[in-house]
Amino acid sequence: MGKLRVFDIVLDNHQGVYFAGQHVNGRVIVELDAPMKMRGMGSGENNNLPQGQHAFPFSFILPPSLPSSFEGTWGYVRYTIKATIDKPWKFDHDTKRPFTVVALLDLNLQPNAMSATTNQATKMLCCLCCKSGPINGMFRIERMGYVPGEAIPFTAEIQNFSRATCDVHVQLGMTTMFHATSKSRSDHKEVARVVHDEVAPGDSSSWGGSRLAIPALPPSFLVGCNIIDIRYYLETTTFHATTKSRSDHKEVARVVHDEIAPGDSSSWGGSRLVIPALPPSFLVGCNIIDIRYYLELIIDPSGPAFKLHVPLEIIIGTIPLNAIVHQRAQQQQYGLPPPQGAPHYGLSEGATAPPAPSAPEMPPPSYSDCVLGQVSIKDKEDNDYTRGDMNYTPKYPYYNWSK
Repeated sequence: MGKLRVFDIVLDNHQGVYFAGQHVNGRVIVELDAPMKMRGMGSGENNNLPQGQHAFPFSFILPPSLPSSFEGTWGYVRYTIKATIDKPWKFDHDTKRPFTVVALLDLNLQPNAMSATTNQATKMLCCLCCKSGPINGMFRIERMGYVPGEAIPFTAEIQNFSRATCDVHVQLGMTTMFHATSKSRSDHKEVARVVHDEVAPGDSSSWGGSRLAIPALPPSFLVGCNIIDIRYYLETTTFHATTKSRSDHKEVARVVHDEIAPGDSSSWGGSRLVIPALPPSFLVGCNIIDIRYYLELIIDPSGPAFKLHVPLEIIIGTIPLNAIVHQRAQQQQYGLPPPQGAPHYGLSEGATAPPAPSAPEMPPPSYSDCVLGQVSIKDKEDNDYTRGDMNYTPKYPYYNWSK
C-alpha cells in the first residue's frame, strides 16, 4: 500500500484479555518505505515522518464497571483500539485491534450458587387417533454455580410409557435477551385545512389574507412525558418504544443417552457435561443484553410428537466457589490468576474489585476462545485503507478441571 509497509497495534498483553479496571498498554507500529507527510501527534501541524520503523506507545485504564465482551445475534459488547494516520488532503489510514474484557462474576457472592435444584415434567403423547401413555422426566444437579472448564454431574429419571421410542440427551443452552431502547414510530395527522382556488397551468398566485384557525390540540412537546414528543407542522407525533425485546437461544454443549424403548425406564447417572469457554451469566454492566444458561434434559419421541424439555437454570461465573476449590487442593491463599502480563487479579492500582476469596491454590485457568466461534468486526466505517485483523474471537477464563 504505497509508502506504508506496516501499520499495526501491538499490546503488551499478547493474549489481549483484560479485566475491567485494568491498565491497557501497547504500541502503534508504523514502518515506512519512504517519508510520509501527516499531521503531527497532538499538534495538528503537518510533519514528515521519516523512512523506517516508528513506535508510538499508549496507555489507558479501563473503567471498573465495564461489561464482559460478548458477540451475539442481535447485538454485541465489543472493545477495539483504533489508530489513525491523518493525511492532509488525502485518505486517512486506519488500523484497529480488538481485545477482550472480562467482568468478574464471583460465584461466592451469588446466593443460589451452592444450592441443589430439581425439576420434573410430563407429556402425554397421541399416536394418530389413539391416545398413548405419558413420558416423564426428572432432572437434578447438586449446585447451580460453575465456571467454564468444570464438569456438571447430573442425575435423571426417564419413564417412557408411550408407544414411541425416545431419544434422550442433556444440553447446555444459552438464552440471550436483547432489549431495544431507541426504536421509534411516527404518526402524521391533518388537523385543519384552508383551501385556495385552483391554479391553472402556467399561472401563478400570491396567496394572502387567509387564516387557519388552530383547533383544540395538546400543547407542543408534551412536556413531562419522555416517550411521546409532539411537534406541529401539520401535526406530527413520535412514539418512542422502550420495551421491545428479542431473544436468541443457542445450544453450546451436549451429552447423549441411549434411546429408551416403549414401556422402558432409565436412571441416568455418572455422566457429566463439561462447560466450554463462555461469557459469564447476566452480562453485568450491560442493561440491554441479558445472558442466562439452562441445563436441559430433553426427551425426543420418534414421530410427530413434541419434545419434552426439563430445564434447570445454572450460573456461569469467572471466580469459582471456595467450597469446590477446597475439595481440589490444599489450604493456601487463592486469587483469580490474571492474564499474561497483568497484575494480580487483573486490576490496576486503585481499581475496585471483589476481594480475593480465601481458598487453596489450584492450577490457573487458561484464556480460551469462546465456543461460539469467530465473528467479523468490520463495520461501515472501515474501508480499503483500514488495516488489522477483522476476524475476532473473544477469550474467557477456562479452568481445566474436567480431566
